[in-house]
Amino acid sequence: MRLAARVLLLCAMLAASARAAGPAAIDEPALKDFSGSIPIAIQGGESFHAAELPLPVYAGSERRDLGDLRVFNGAGETVPYALVSPPASGSEKSPPAQVPLFPLWAQAGREAGALSVRVEQNDRGAIVTVHGAEKSKQQPRLAGYLVDVSALNKPLQAIDIDWGTGTSESQEFTGQITVEAGDDFAHWTTAAAAAPLLSLQHEGHALTLNRVELPRLAAKYLRLSWPAAQATPKFSKIMVEAVDSAVDAPRTWTSAAGQNDKKGEYGFDLKAHAPFDRLRIELPNPNTVATVQLLARSRIEEPWHAVASPTIYRLTRGGKDFVSPDLAVPIVAERFWLMRLDPRTSIGQGVPRLSAGFVPQTIVFAARGAPPFVLAYGAPTATSAAIPISALVPGYREDRPLDAAAATFGEAQRQATAASRPPSWMDWRAYDWKQIALWSVLVAGVALLGWMALRLGKQIQPPPPG
Repeated sequence: MRLAARVLLLCAMLAASARAAGPAAIDEPALKDFSGSIPIAIQGGESFHAAELPLPVYAGSERRDLGDLRVFNGAGETVPYALVSPPASGSEKSPPAQVPLFPLWAQAGREAGALSVRVEQNDRGAIVTVHGAEKSKQQPRLAGYLVDVSALNKPLQAIDIDWGTGTSESQEFTGQITVEAGDDFAHWTTAAAAAPLLSLQHEGHALTLNRVELPRLAAKYLRLSWPAAQATPKFSKIMVEAVDSAVDAPRTWTSAAGQNDKKGEYGFDLKAHAPFDRLRIELPNPNTVATVQLLARSRIEEPWHAVASPTIYRLTRGGKDFVSPDLAVPIVAERFWLMRLDPRTSIGQGVPRLSAGFVPQTIVFAARGAPPFVLAYGAPTATSAAIPISALVPGYREDRPLDAAAATFGEAQRQATAASRPPSWMDWRAYDWKQIALWSVLVAGVALLGWMALRLGKQIQPPPPG
């Protein structure tokens, strides 16, 4: 029994040692170990280069997180790289627009808010004429302006006022202005109170402040006014700046025709593990409306998981086709998709087509060594070698443009390598020898205990009768 205890203790010590040592070290794969590669063209002697990953990388990578990528130089050495995920949407700056303005004249001592005027508008709501605000002997003072911004149909963020500033006829002026906003001429909301305006010149130098910042403001009309005691030059034009428009980032798209293997279900193979966040479904027949459920999975043997349940359509009106818009979904990096119809709906004959879009990641690498540089992908045994972009590029900041030269990808190349086929029993690198040794010791220990128990059982004699 003491021998059995010693054998068990030895097995436990070996198992603990193997666990502490961790997994077996895997040699860094060479270029020949990858199933696909793309040449990278660079120009100039910059330290860092960047390019968007093309679709073949997502289709050929063995991992959804792109952990099997490598960048090789001309000597076959790997160089450091980082992956950057760009935002899914951006902003587009709206150009300033000149808008109509109408002066408001008042008697001395009266302000624009106390005036009674009548405004004529066209069928679109634009101001045509302002009555009761004409200049006369009884109304000698310019009290303010009405500004028509109804044609913009966008929220505002600033106005620029021109009273001859920056020209030889510019007028020196210091004062304040109040900006009010409204959708009719009876109710006004203050958007900017006592905003400073000035135009000064001295010894050939000019100082001008003619811009008024506004909060995100949606209105049809603006009213500009100032204190009754303040003298203000006549404005020549008003430029209005709308807020930046949100725009989707450009996306790469891939599509697949459906396979009708089961009634009411259509399967799609997109052949890529890309970070899809836009879906587009093309129905085979016009005048079709259907409620569907979209499901996805990474591998055929995995269960389906639900992604979205939209209503899709393809309708004809006036000789034109109207189709359901692109569907925005959380990022789903799955290859296989399933569209399951609601039992109460049908799409008729034919099969639908699924298109999926994604914002490709940008790879940034250090151009160490001599070209040509190659991006390799598709090695099952490779582990991720990407480093954070902040560690790769010194002084990197998200709010600044990336300091890297543009690189260009060539044509993707497929190669029959050891990485693209199951490892042979002759390939010793494919095995974890520490795990094999651990299990061998454990099996041998169990066999030894069994042999000892059998031997002891034979040695023990049954007690004599009586």
